[in-house]
Amino acid sequence: MNTIGKWIGILGLLLILIVASCDIGMTGLDTQDVGTLSLQVKQGGDFVEKTLVPSISMDIVEWEITGSGPDQRTYGPQTFAFNASITIPDLYKGSWDITVEGLNASGDVIGRGSKSLVITAAQTTNETITVVPLSGNGTLSLSVSWPTSLFDNDVFEVTLTDKDGVEHELSPTLDYTNGTGSYSGTWAAGYYDLIVQLLDGTTSVWGTYESVRIVKERLQREPSS
Repeated sequence: MNTIGKWIGILGLLLILIVASCDIGMTGLDTQDVGTLSLQVKQGGDFVEKTLVPSISMDIVEWEITGSGPDQRTYGPQTFAFNASITIPDLYKGSWDITVEGLNASGDVIGRGSKSLVITAAQTTNETITVVPLSGNGTLSLSVSWPTSLFDNDVFEVTLTDKDGVEHELSPTLDYTNGTGSYSGTWAAGYYDLIVQLLDGTTSVWGTYESVRIVKERLQREPSS
């Protein structure tokens, strides 16, 4: 009985050591395989509102971050306050694609930036991602009106100038009898200079210059003059 008890005690001790060594091994593996991402997010492009702007707010109030990493691992979506210090722990080591979207107070995505980076195990990776306004097309919609009784030969000219200085002459639908006009067209998102002139023959009698912002898949409207 003493011999049997001795062997049972030895086997029990070996079992405890095996289990304990497994626990230690798993903990060490987790620590060696993950790292931390310290992320700085900056606004790029031009989010500042101009004279004529769409109804959507272009003020970013928070960031939403997502990521895709090695072996189909993912992160997020996770939101952070606009001025938050962003630290993302426990990302598996290897290559990650990180995307940051800027959200306004209504939760609309108004900007986006992304970056491919490498997470190193047991270290903090410092990276910066710049968020710029969304690219794509939006709609410019204009309406104008004027007192026809004041002029004998009234003519409207509307010109839109893009950021590269290229002028585009618009062709609004005009009703010279009633003194009204309208235009709607699709343009690439961004800022433009809009010039509207009313001519009496060849003489300019009224005009306005505005800086217009067109946002992707949004409607930009100007009230009637």
